[in-house]
Amino acid sequence: MSRFDVPIDPALQAVLDATPCQHLLFVTTTTGKPYHGNDFSMQFRSWCDAAGLPKACNFHGLRHTAGYQIADAGGTEFEVAAVLGHKSLSMVQRYTGGANQRKLARSAIRKRTTSG
Repeated sequence: MSRFDVPIDPALQAVLDATPCQHLLFVTTTTGKPYHGNDFSMQFRSWCDAAGLPKACNFHGLRHTAGYQIADAGGTEFEVAAVLGHKSLSMVQRYTGGANQRKLARSAIRKRTTSG
């Protein structure tokens, strides 16, 4: 994966500033080591289970939600790609399709109701 820079959301920065950290990484295993491979996703799943969240909640879903929220707020597919790190717009469209459909439908209804 190539390196890309994404500004930290102010709400996340506030949490990071308030979080004590004794490691170079913020999210580590219980022994202070970095997660490898799918280990973090599996740990995230166990946290979701412990919290009683549905199986549909997963770590990748957070990425999808971020892409959807950016698109729903008017972000372009290029902006979503810049935040999520995708090189292919076809992959980004998986995240933005629902938000784009919703925006287009609202726009169409506004046009219909004001054109008469």
